[in-house]
Amino acid sequence: MRKCAMDYYVMTSAALSLFTLFYNMWSSEWYPILSIVLLVDLFINLVAIVLLREFWRTPYSFNRTLISLGFNFVEYTGWFAGLYLHFDSLRCNGEAIKEPLSAYYFSIVTAVTVGFGDIVPTISGRNFVIIEILCSLLFLAIIVTYIMGNLNIPKASK
Repeated sequence: MRKCAMDYYVMTSAALSLFTLFYNMWSSEWYPILSIVLLVDLFINLVAIVLLREFWRTPYSFNRTLISLGFNFVEYTGWFAGLYLHFDSLRCNGEAIKEPLSAYYFSIVTAVTVGFGDIVPTISGRNFVIIEILCSLLFLAIIVTYIMGNLNIPKASK
């Protein structure tokens, strides 16, 4: 039951990050608080996956956990995209970006550390970029640790 509740929570959080982004709720004064609280919660749960691996024993489904990690990626890039918009941190050809899809694009490009340069952060927006890149490196480290730690798990006999 706990695992189903966690799956539901992960999918709901990812949907919430995109809902608040694409329905322009990022302009609300409560948005930074909500997004930061949920980002901290997300990364605490991700670190728990690695550090509490022995406590939780084998995952219900290795593939299910990987899919859940994909939803986590969608969630945290969504929250960062909203933060970029809320604090007016992105520019394209000198003009402020206010459209959610462009901010989400920038967040994904930043998260995978590609950095095309078509959209650039403001001076203050660079702080968010630094934090997002650090989160992305942590996320990658968690995924690699999780995968490597579960390679030697014996298959359950039928």
